Amino acid sequence: MLTCSFGTWDAGRSPHCTTSSGDLWFEDVASMEEKVQTAKKRGARGVTYWVVGDEIDGYFDMVRRNFP
Repeated sequence: MLTCSFGTWDAGRSPHCTTSSGDLWFEDVASMEEKVQTAKKRGARGVTYWVVGDEIDGYFDMVRRNFP
């Protein structure tokens, strides 16, 4: 995020911007954890995550913390 040509943001809160090609969203472990915690509070017993390419570093550790 620190080298993104669309700006820089703090971790979490799913920063995004609108480009001429449409919306561009950024995810990191902090923003994913916010979603996981919300799902858990609403009664979800697990989550799934699909990505083209490699998973975000630390993602599976975060899921294990929230769904041991």
